[in-house]
Amino acid sequence: MRVRTPISILLVLVVLLLLPTVSAATITLTPAAIYETTIVWEELDIDNYQGNAIITDVDINSPDLQITDSKSYLGWTKTQDAVSINWADGSIEANVKSAVFEFQVSAPNVSEDTTEIVTVSINSAATIFNITILNDATPPEVTDITPDNYARANNANQAISATVIDAETGVSSVTYSWNDCIGGNDTEVTLIDSDGKYNAVADFGSFDEGSKACYTLTATNNAGETATVTGELQFDGTAPSVSIISPTTFATETTEFKFDAADNIAAELSCVLELGGTELGIVNASNGTTTSVTYNLSSFNQGSTTWSVECFDGVGLSAEHEQAIILDTEPPIIILDSEPYILRTQQSTFIATIVDVIGLANVSATFEGESVNVTQNGDKFSGTISADALGETVLELTATDDAGHSITQTETITVVPNHQLTLGISPSATEPGKTVTASGTLTTDGNVTSTTVTVKTPSGDIAVDLVDGAYSASFTAPDAGTYIITAEYTEAGYTYKVEVTLTVQSTQQAQESTSSGYDNSWSGGSSYVKPGEEPPADSDGGSNAVIPDEPVEEPAEPANYEPLPPEEPRDALEPQATGIFTLLGNNIKWISLLLALGLLGGIGAYAYSRPPKKEGPVNWNGYFNK
Repeated sequence: MRVRTPISILLVLVVLLLLPTVSAATITLTPAAIYETTIVWEELDIDNYQGNAIITDVDINSPDLQITDSKSYLGWTKTQDAVSINWADGSIEANVKSAVFEFQVSAPNVSEDTTEIVTVSINSAATIFNITILNDATPPEVTDITPDNYARANNANQAISATVIDAETGVSSVTYSWNDCIGGNDTEVTLIDSDGKYNAVADFGSFDEGSKACYTLTATNNAGETATVTGELQFDGTAPSVSIISPTTFATETTEFKFDAADNIAAELSCVLELGGTELGIVNASNGTTTSVTYNLSSFNQGSTTWSVECFDGVGLSAEHEQAIILDTEPPIIILDSEPYILRTQQSTFIATIVDVIGLANVSATFEGESVNVTQNGDKFSGTISADALGETVLELTATDDAGHSITQTETITVVPNHQLTLGISPSATEPGKTVTASGTLTTDGNVTSTTVTVKTPSGDIAVDLVDGAYSASFTAPDAGTYIITAEYTEAGYTYKVEVTLTVQSTQQAQESTSSGYDNSWSGGSSYVKPGEEPPADSDGGSNAVIPDEPVEEPAEPANYEPLPPEEPRDALEPQATGIFTLLGNNIKWISLLLALGLLGGIGAYAYSRPPKKEGPVNWNGYFNK
């Protein structure tokens, strides 16, 4: 028996075959809720991973949410109007996990939360999404209104500011108005947004000190909700006062700063502290009280600087006080000058240069653990030390400045035996090439380990052994000059030294220094002849030379000296005038004058009688015999 299939069933099958294939893609639309009056970008995300069809058409319809914008994508054709948008002719393959389409919607103003429908169709398969329009029932939040309570008197450019925030729908506008609080007309300005801080300038030029103003600040969000803040301002035209208490001389790395601040109105003042132009911090100071704050100044360079404090009252009027100080962050500097060795029982002086930027409070010294008296002369500090025991000991010098910084410097000093080394030379003045002997003694202070003395001469060092505490060395005198002859004895690292001066003169120098004959420095004419020399010849053969008529005889040998026999002492003679001088008496001076005049006249007559000078060379032989 054949079973007939009803025609109605066949028709249903045909219709199903003719229907388009339904995509298995998953889609999401975010955000699902937006605030009224806001404009929001919606994001449509299509997941076609392992889908059963390629997606080539995406359509969005939003009759109650105005579509204001949308993105374009490469390979897709976009068509948009106020309530719909379509992307077509593109391709989302079955291996695409996320394909994003963005469009912008503008939410309407609602009085309560409202749901709007958005229909999304993919390859003509529609999905309905609900988007909630949230009602913003809260006004903006207003804080930090400036000025508050007080404003500067007669200020035509008073800065007005407030912080206004509305997280739901955003701030639409902020205004500030004021009057004289007694029925005067309002004056209004609009505040401009700067990252949530709204600012404007008000003209308070007509408000004197002591007068009042009433203000109103109004902030409205985009949903139409409004926040209103009112207040009253008193006007102040008197600046505060500020005075520094400390420090006034110096500061250290940790310093407490103290100052007084006062104002006629403000209960609290904002004060800025600076050191050398660098801000240390901002401190709130109560009106009429002493304020103190401590800062660490170790990062600043020590030396002369200034610190200042500037205090502002509630209306921006300010006062400043500046103080010159010295910043001292380091201890004093010690430069110690002392001998590394001292002789036992002998005094030795040390000198230390100590400086500090603010001054020294105390300087002390110890040696062998005992206090040493220190004497000051400017920045020089000196003291005298001595020791009886041999060996190393410590000199310790401590300096403390007025800020309390202290430093201690130590010096290790070795106490050595007080050996006495002497030196003499013979002769102390000699001629080159002569032998000079250097000798001396070593008087020991206790036992010794070395028995050699080194004599340092111009021709080299001579090592000499000590024999019964004495030594001697000879050397040849060098060229003429002055030399230092040194004897050195070294024991346990310390050298005992003694010096003398050797004078070496040439033979001629020695003779000249002891001669009792003619003066060899005489610089007379060429006719002068030293004893024992021939007269010098003239350039023309000696015609001008003076030659004695008789040969010079050799001086006779001196007779042997025989002393005179002793005689009785004679009376002293008294000078007396005798003979002609007694007769002439006081007339002698006139006679002497007449004789002098006669002598001069004779010389003149003789010169006048001389024959005239002949031309050519003069023969001087026998000239004066004429």
